[in-house]
Amino acid sequence: MNKNTMNPVYFYNFEKRNHLVIERAIKRLYENLNFIIDKGDIVGIKVHMGEEGNETFLKPQNVRTFVDIVKDHGGRPVIFDTTTLYNKKRKDALGYFDVAMKHGYTYATVDAPIIIADGLKGDKGRMVRIEDGIIQEVEVAMDLFSMDSLLVLSHFKGHDLTGFGGAIKNIGMGCVTKRGKIVQHIILSPDIDEEKCKGCGTCVKTCGFGAPYLVDGVARIDKEKCVGCSDCFFICPENAILYKKEKRDELQERLAAASSAVKSLFIDEKICFFNFLLDITASCDCANMYMRPILPDIGIMASMDPVAIDRASLDAIYKTGGKEILYNLHGLYGERQLETAEKLGMGNMEYELIEI
Repeated sequence: MNKNTMNPVYFYNFEKRNHLVIERAIKRLYENLNFIIDKGDIVGIKVHMGEEGNETFLKPQNVRTFVDIVKDHGGRPVIFDTTTLYNKKRKDALGYFDVAMKHGYTYATVDAPIIIADGLKGDKGRMVRIEDGIIQEVEVAMDLFSMDSLLVLSHFKGHDLTGFGGAIKNIGMGCVTKRGKIVQHIILSPDIDEEKCKGCGTCVKTCGFGAPYLVDGVARIDKEKCVGCSDCFFICPENAILYKKEKRDELQERLAAASSAVKSLFIDEKICFFNFLLDITASCDCANMYMRPILPDIGIMASMDPVAIDRASLDAIYKTGGKEILYNLHGLYGERQLETAEKLGMGNMEYELIEI
C-alpha cells in the first residue's frame, strides 16, 4: 500500500436515503473495489458473530450477501472468527459454535461453512514476523494460511480499551490465536484497590487463567499467570480492579503491529474491508448484553485500505456525534492505532470519500 496515495473510501450514506436495501448497498460498494477473486479461491469472510447476549453484532443476512458475491465470482467462501481471550462462551470453538447458531449463523442461513480459525482451544497458529513493530512477531490463526483472499467485515463501534473497533482491530485481534491476543493484552495486567475489595471472590471465579486469588479476605493478582484480558475489571462489583489505562496507547500500537502481520499474508488486491456504521454502540460486540446505539445509522463504507476506511469511519462518527463522543465515553480517542498502522505501511489516513 502506497503511503503517499490518497486511497478511495466508498460510502453508501444511509442518512440521505428514506428507503434502502442493504443487499443492494453492499453490491454497489463491492463493484467499485479492485478486489480480485480468482476461480477456485478460498475466500475468508472475517466476521464477529457477537458474544452470547449481545444484540448488535453484524447480522447473518448481511453476511450472506458477501457469500453470494464470492460464489458469483467463482470463489469458495468460508465465514470465520477466532476464540476469545476472556473467559466467556466464545473462549473455545464449541462454545462459539453454540453462540453462532443462536445468533443465526448456520449453513442454512449463510450458505457457507463457518469455522473457528484458531482451532478448538484457540491454540492453532503460526508465527509471523513484524518489521518495525513494537512487537516483533505474533501468532496468526492457522486457517488464514490456507485462504487465498480475505473479506473483512467490521461492525464499527466504540471500545473501552482501544477507543474504537473497526477494520484494524478486526484483523489484529480477531485473526490471531490466544497467544497472539496475549502478546497484545499482557501490558494491561491490573492491580487491586485493597480498600475497595470486599473479598467476594468474583474475580477468582471469573478468570480463565487462575490469576486472582484471595489472601485474608482481599484479592491478589498473580502476575505470572495474568494475561491482561481485563475480565476481572469488567466483572468486579466493587470496582476494585485497577487496570492500567495509561497503557492503552501501547495496546493500540501492539494491535496495529498484529494487524500488519495479518495483512502481510495477502497481496493488496486480495484483501478488502467493509465497515458497517449501523447500531453504533459504546463498546464492543464482546459485551454479553444489549447496548443501546449511541448514534443513528450512518451507512456502510468499503475500501482496499484498512487505515483509510477506519479514518473515514471515525470522521463520519465525529461529524454526526461530535469529536468528543468516544472520548467522553472512554477517555480515549483511539487514533494511535491509525497512526501506527500508517507508519507500518498498512495504508494512508489521507483518503478520498466517494459517495455512491
